[in-house]
Amino acid sequence: MVRRRSAQAKVFRDNTVPGDYVKLSATAVAISDTPIFQRLRYLKQLGMAEFVFPGATHTRFFHSLGVAHRAKEFAQRLKSRQPELELSDADLLVLEIAGEARGAALPCSWAWDHSCTHAGMRVMAPRPAVPCCAVLRLRCSAGLCHDLGHGPFSHSFESELVPHLLPQGETWEHERMSCVLFDHICHTYHVDLSPDEQQRVKDLIVGSREEARADWTGREWQFDIVANKRNGLDVDKLDYLKRDNVACGFLTTADFSALYEAMKVIDGRVCFRTSVRSVVQAVYSARAQMHEFVYTHPVAKAVEYMVVDALRLVAGEIGIPEALHDPERYALLDDTILRTIERSTSQTSTMLAAQDLLRRLRVRDIYKHAGSADIPQDKVETYPKVKPEEILQCQDPASGVQLLPSDVRVHNLKIDYTQHNENPLKHVGFYVNEEDEECVPFAPGNPFAPSTFITRQVRIYLVRLCNSPEEKRQYNEAVKAAFAAWSRKVLQTEMLMSPQKSTLTASARKRQHPGSSQQGGTAPGSRPASAAGTATAPNGIVQAGSALDDDDQPVACSQSHEPAAKKLQF
Repeated sequence: MVRRRSAQAKVFRDNTVPGDYVKLSATAVAISDTPIFQRLRYLKQLGMAEFVFPGATHTRFFHSLGVAHRAKEFAQRLKSRQPELELSDADLLVLEIAGEARGAALPCSWAWDHSCTHAGMRVMAPRPAVPCCAVLRLRCSAGLCHDLGHGPFSHSFESELVPHLLPQGETWEHERMSCVLFDHICHTYHVDLSPDEQQRVKDLIVGSREEARADWTGREWQFDIVANKRNGLDVDKLDYLKRDNVACGFLTTADFSALYEAMKVIDGRVCFRTSVRSVVQAVYSARAQMHEFVYTHPVAKAVEYMVVDALRLVAGEIGIPEALHDPERYALLDDTILRTIERSTSQTSTMLAAQDLLRRLRVRDIYKHAGSADIPQDKVETYPKVKPEEILQCQDPASGVQLLPSDVRVHNLKIDYTQHNENPLKHVGFYVNEEDEECVPFAPGNPFAPSTFITRQVRIYLVRLCNSPEEKRQYNEAVKAAFAAWSRKVLQTEMLMSPQKSTLTASARKRQHPGSSQQGGTAPGSRPASAAGTATAPNGIVQAGSALDDDDQPVACSQSHEPAAKKLQF
């Protein structure tokens, strides 16, 4: 255990979101001032999006602080509006810490234990109910720690890399690791939380364990604040949507502050006044639009595939599989792992291949996005995932190129409004007057609501290493032709054009962008009347900051001449 000085409450100016301040309690500061939490400074919030939006370099560190602050603020507003909830300062602290750690926590039924043999974790029995004052203190803690368990490069680590490193049938979730790391912090650094309080934080971080909810009788609504499994409307989204909009260079930001002034607890759930229904809808619209135009941008996804391929080549050599089950080793994994690989003096074939991939990335010789096709709306729920072999069956033998499945990568993209193909507002409680004690039934028919709540798209990338620009052009044309033929034959639709470099115009600067509208929003996957595939946001808005979205245009860069590290530090 580590002895250290006592922490004090702090206030930070949130320079990522102008005009905002972040306030942390002494306990939250004690948790954040630890090496495990400070690791979040080296995890970019948007992964590879910075290759399209150069300003999108903000980290999960400040996002976690922001979620902690918003979780506590959310609870404080409810406390002042509804004294009968009997929220104490202890409850506020629980929410604050859970928000800070939610993305990093294990399901609340798991805890770290050195003596365990299964991935260093064991199942814990449900905790007995604790006094309300202790519960509130834990609430804010839940906000602080919600992202502790994320690996390098955001969600791509968990979705694209980890499945290839685990034995068949074994699963791994960053939520599990979040709880493991949170327990490790509390154990090592004498955080002033009892075992019961620690468990409450993990319950809130995960927010889905039914047996955990049984311990929260009368306070179930608190699960809606940090990790809302009921409808997805929580402070985590409110923070990252605003923060990501600013970081990507959009000229106005999503403003959801009205929600804080129009909410109350009814029947064990957080409900909102009907007057802010359009704001609630805007949250879901903003999320869907950000997924389409930022989080899954074709060029960012191409870079992500390159990085994941490099990591897969050397994962065993640098000890990533072992780190997945060891909190101390896992805490050493962050985005700087790429520099570690680039500086390695290892001469193994896998290390040299990984270094070659990263060398291509540094001169922007990245995987080529060759085309996209929308799955027809009447098939989005039933159409199976597309495999490379299916598309390559349609290649033209006369092209002079014989494509192999290893030459391409298929991205089966799905974007929804958090509730699959259902209007998420059906799962949100609304009330009319402050004195109401019952939620009003959902009333469909909002003219600003999107007509569909899910979209699916198939994208194909050329990943083959070509020896010349002419060879790359030849293979890319072959991939385009095969994909276009497959799209016409199987989907009965034309292939969408691959992205073209956008031109930012004066008129475009005056229009809206993803997340800015408070009146409904564009359905995911919908496109403006401009040329298909151009880098525009809904309603034809050109994305600010997307000057580097053409993967055929190399950016000025130079190869590193720093001395290579003698060995990898894992």
